[in-house]
Amino acid sequence: FFFSSRRRHTRSSLVSWARRCVQETVLFPGEHYIDQINMIMELCGTPDEETLKMITNEHAKKYVSELPFKKKVSLSTIIKYPDPQVLDLLGKMLELNPKRRITPLEALAHPYLAEFHDPNDEPTFTGSIDFSFENNQTTTLQLYLIHI
Repeated sequence: FFFSSRRRHTRSSLVSWARRCVQETVLFPGEHYIDQINMIMELCGTPDEETLKMITNEHAKKYVSELPFKKKVSLSTIIKYPDPQVLDLLGKMLELNPKRRITPLEALAHPYLAEFHDPNDEPTFTGSIDFSFENNQTTTLQLYLIHI
């Protein structure tokens, strides 16, 4: 989606593309979760102490904290695309620290997605999500999918 003409896409195609990215892990197509973590660290760099403290899964935190230092890679070195707004938005979406990461509403207001932004048709979730299942070592894929 990000790399094709914005004019051809509708709101439903945007949702479809986002769903495929999540389902197929397009950006980090690792063989398993350790491989995905390594790919994320290669691109996004080693998380700082503040970000590391936000990792709630102790096994993941230990693994990530023991990785060698990696510097964040500039997206422009790996993605050749003429519109700098694409790289700006993608970089903000790939921020490791959730407090610094762009929110969905901020992303919709980003200049690259401005034509899709309709404040009158963008409901906001006000509840909370319980991610405690991530710390359960016996969680199966089916239990995981039930929780999301």
